[in-house]
Amino acid sequence: MSYTTVIKLISGEMTALLVRTQLSTHMLNVSPHRMTCTNEDSAVDTVKVEQLSHFDTEGRRHVDMVLDQTSWSKALIVDEGGGVWLWWEEKTEIRERLVKTMKL
Repeated sequence: MSYTTVIKLISGEMTALLVRTQLSTHMLNVSPHRMTCTNEDSAVDTVKVEQLSHFDTEGRRHVDMVLDQTSWSKALIVDEGGGVWLWWEEKTEIRERLVKTMKL
């Protein structure tokens, strides 16, 4: 996939990506590289926002997940026992600073 194609897919904006491994689910911020990339460079930058372990979901592995299309930082996680978990980012202001935390 070319750099131009990736940039069109993300439309120049940051977007979220969920990655599920055997033991946990990771939420990443994905944004286009602001500089021109060569073929060896990545066309996007990723930053890990949070990790949700199977221990957070009562010891059950995550079998499915979906991002909310209307709210960037909300996801539903389905565990192997059929439990459905809402995972979202909560923003609060503490001493005039914005603090972001993930809630389950």
